[in-house]
Amino acid sequence: MTAIHDEIKLESPILAADVTGRIERAFERNAHIEADALRVAAIDGTVTLTGNVASWAEHDAALDAAWAAPG
Repeated sequence: MTAIHDEIKLESPILAADVTGRIERAFERNAHIEADALRVAAIDGTVTLTGNVASWAEHDAALDAAWAAPG
């Protein structure tokens, strides 16, 4: 039996700086997130959020906002 391994590579014309800006603006629009307490970094297609949140609800709201941001 032979296993078939397919790889899919997604590429986007959106620059890392555009992605971080879009996520930061999404944080600012969300009333449940203290936007100044969070930092966004995008390197080689990976977005990293760092900072402190006051609750799990704020944690979840930050993740939701980041996932919903285009790019």
